[in-house]
Amino acid sequence: MANKDTSSISPRFWLVFLVAFLPIIFGGYLVWMEWPQAHLRVSFFNLGTAKNKNMLVLIEAPNGVRVLINAGDEDRAALSILGRSLPIYQYKIDAVILTEMKRKYIGGFPSVAERYDVGKVLAPFLNVNTASVSEASSTSDQRAIEAVMSSLSEKKLEAKIALQGMKIVLDQKRDIYLEILFPDRIFSSARREMREGIIVSRLVYGKTVFTFSDGVSQSIRDYLKLPADEWRASSSSVERFESDGEKMWRIN
Repeated sequence: MANKDTSSISPRFWLVFLVAFLPIIFGGYLVWMEWPQAHLRVSFFNLGTAKNKNMLVLIEAPNGVRVLINAGDEDRAALSILGRSLPIYQYKIDAVILTEMKRKYIGGFPSVAERYDVGKVLAPFLNVNTASVSEASSTSDQRAIEAVMSSLSEKKLEAKIALQGMKIVLDQKRDIYLEILFPDRIFSSARREMREGIIVSRLVYGKTVFTFSDGVSQSIRDYLKLPADEWRASSSSVERFESDGEKMWRIN
């Protein structure tokens, strides 16, 4: 009697295999993507040019908390960055900081708020009739501000005016927090910077300190005694990666 050829496997077998095991494999991938990381990651994306920077910053804490600083000018740019930076099916952004109410920084916020579940929002001001709009902003800036205000209202988002001393705790266990350094009521009330409206903040994790001061005038930098570098840290705890238009630090 001739032996049956067992070397070949029928297509039906592979079909059953794929149907049975693909959901398990895909589910495992999602769990792996969502699993809390063991480090703090800070990613910088320049949506502008080398001379005219427009920085978007994504902060990801070890416990999964995420903070976005600015939303860029173009909707698609911010969404594209978030789409490739966040895990699949992850739509939670715990806080958004809009450092300056200009189109180049806030133009993409309505789309971000539409696509993602935004927790809280910090901004230099939350009144479209403020002096910053009427005296210092262009027509395109005013339209962008109105769009942000409309988005905040429609989504019923928690929005606050940033003031020195405010803190966003990213990871209480590891003592990771973001602190607002400016606006300062006393300093700003007598100077033009308050009308321009800008936020300066710093991220603290042990000996590692990041200062976010994109677009800040020299007078504010001198007043706050900001470091020359955009970050300082013990070299043993920081890994730096760079690619086109992106800088990323991973702090263990």
